Amino acid sequence: MLVLVACSGCSIFSIFGAGGTSQDPEVAALQKQYGIGASVSESARGSYRSDPAAVEKQLGRTRAYIGALLWPIKCARLTSRFGRRSLRFHEGIDLAAPAGTPIYAAHNGDVLYSGRGFNGYGNIILLKGDTGLLSVYAHNRSNLVKKGQPVKKGQVIAYVGQTGRASGPHLHYELRVQNKENKFPAVDPLIFYPRG
Repeated sequence: MLVLVACSGCSIFSIFGAGGTSQDPEVAALQKQYGIGASVSESARGSYRSDPAAVEKQLGRTRAYIGALLWPIKCARLTSRFGRRSLRFHEGIDLAAPAGTPIYAAHNGDVLYSGRGFNGYGNIILLKGDTGLLSVYAHNRSNLVKKGQPVKKGQVIAYVGQTGRASGPHLHYELRVQNKENKFPAVDPLIFYPRG
C-alpha cells in the first residue's frame, strides 16, 4: 500500500462498488453524459489505466493539469487505487481521513452537481473545469457548494464522511477527461500528481 500523506487518526478500509442507473432524470442524464456510476465495460474503463500511450493521447488539453491539481485532502491515506477491485472496476481512488476533514477543490470550475442522487456514492460533488476535466468527490458528510456555483482551486467544498455505500470515513476521488466523443472516461487520478 502506498501512503501519500499520513497523519494520526487516518484509518484503512475499502468500500464495495457503487453503481446502477438512477431514477432521477437529472442524475440519469449526468450518468449518460459523464459515465459516473453507469455500467461501462471493464475494457473501456481499463484502457486509460493500463495503456500509457492511450492515457497520454486521452489527456489532450487536460495535460496542463499534470502537477497543477491540488491534493483534495491535506491529511489522508490512499487506501484503494484506480482499477480492478474484486468483482468491479474502481474508477477513482479512496483517501481515508477522519470524518469532518475538509475536502478542497482540486481545480477551478463550476459545480455540475451537488447532492445524493448517484446510487452508492452518498453526498457527491461533480466539478467541471474549463478544459475538459471533471473531478468527482463522493461519500461526503456534507457538501458546501451548490449546482452552478463557481469554485476556486483550494476552496473547501465538502467534509469527509461515510455516506452512501462506504465502510469507513473517506473521500472517493475521480478524475474524468473529455474525449473526442464528448464522453468523460475515468483516468487514474495519480497520473495528475507526479511524485518528485
